[in-house]
Amino acid sequence: YQPIVAAETGRIVGAEVLLRWHPPAGEISPGVFIPIAESNGAIAPIGAWVFRSACRAEADWRVRWGKQAPYVSVNLSTRQLGEANLVEEFSVILAETGADPDRVLLEITETSLMADVEGNLRVLRRLAELGLRVAVDDFGTGYSSLSQLTRLPVGVLKIDREFVDGLDKS
Repeated sequence: YQPIVAAETGRIVGAEVLLRWHPPAGEISPGVFIPIAESNGAIAPIGAWVFRSACRAEADWRVRWGKQAPYVSVNLSTRQLGEANLVEEFSVILAETGADPDRVLLEITETSLMADVEGNLRVLRRLAELGLRVAVDDFGTGYSSLSQLTRLPVGVLKIDREFVDGLDKS
């Protein structure tokens, strides 16, 4: 879990779930294993496992810390968005874990979001109907279409570092 900190207070307000692989031979970068998992279809069960782990963490943290508990943020891949049973599977996981869907943020990269706007729009609306929140990650690296964003149930926009780097100097 990578903490998400409120700049004004320094308080941890959320945690992004990051998948890491540490086999005995040495760590393998997500930049290597995620594309392989996407290409062979293994990303769907991996993504479900990660979502379930995140939901368990959210429910546990809320029991421990109440309203001060951090929310959880989970990355979704393009391939996951195309899975026919994604919404039903996430609904079951939310019910089984007791996670508060309003405290779960689904992150989708701008590039994967814009790959199939109409299809993704349908899926994201259904996920939002479950109460899940949606974030666009790496905004500014691809299409950067604000007009397309207005059609989507997006509550958080994560602007890519390259998009704002040096903004204070130029």
